[in-house]
Amino acid sequence: EGYPEPYSGPSPFVIEAYRYADRVKCSLVNVGVLLRRRVLGHDVAYAEPLLTDFNPARVMSTLCRVHGHELLKDGLFNGDPHAG
Repeated sequence: EGYPEPYSGPSPFVIEAYRYADRVKCSLVNVGVLLRRRVLGHDVAYAEPLLTDFNPARVMSTLCRVHGHELLKDGLFNGDPHAG
């Protein structure tokens, strides 16, 4: 009781694979967009990757390391970690 559920989402490797596939897809789409712009003169927007750089597994790993260092090495814990 009181412990959060373990992370059960995709691994960092799988997230990077999704990101890579998204970038490849955008590159292929943008080749067609470039041809339509240059050859036909259409004003078509370029495709942008859908996936951002957010990776929950990496965020949780970093938070655990930072707060573990605070507790175990420094002997202090900041329970309200924000800049403002």
